[in-house]
Amino acid sequence: MRGADLPAVVQAALDSASDQPAKCPFCANQVYAGTLQSAPIKPPGLGNEAPRPGLFFASQGRPNPHNDWFGKHFLAKILGSKSWFLPGAHIKARSCGKCRRLFLWGMAVDEGFIAKGQADDDERYCPHCAVALWPGHIVVRARNHGGARFECDETPDFHNDWFGHNVLDRFVLNRWNPSVQTIPARSCQQCHFTEVAGRPIYRFS
Repeated sequence: MRGADLPAVVQAALDSASDQPAKCPFCANQVYAGTLQSAPIKPPGLGNEAPRPGLFFASQGRPNPHNDWFGKHFLAKILGSKSWFLPGAHIKARSCGKCRRLFLWGMAVDEGFIAKGQADDDERYCPHCAVALWPGHIVVRARNHGGARFECDETPDFHNDWFGHNVLDRFVLNRWNPSVQTIPARSCQQCHFTEVAGRPIYRFS
């Protein structure tokens, strides 16, 4: 395998991992393939552009090179945090039609997934701008606009009758709020390159 082939091989592996699970390991109900994305919104700073779907990244403080207690806890509060909209961003995911659990690349986005992402103190840098990535999270279950929701790629099978399946399942019940509120992520303030679990999901070009 040549170095130029690596991105294609990695993407193929991610696509293959995203085909699972077919059944929820927590409640044994069907898991659907779909997209995680916000409804079309018009956040501040887009001028006269039409509302667009995307994802909101909320930082947990600026990149902080200090590993001591004072630097990690005190300086992080002083440096503050920011958030920005990623227009057009989305994540291919899977979600259970009953318990609403979310799965990314075959992994359940549960407490362990979130705790591991939040505990990751390794300094990482944008591959395009070479600046430190901001630690934070993708907003999912927000009380205001901007929270991401899951939408099925195909019509889910919740009803057996014609009206329920072809009307309710197809147009009403084909999207829902996942059970998680946030997804750990890192993002570049300059080009908005964003990664989740070390996997790139977005870059503004």
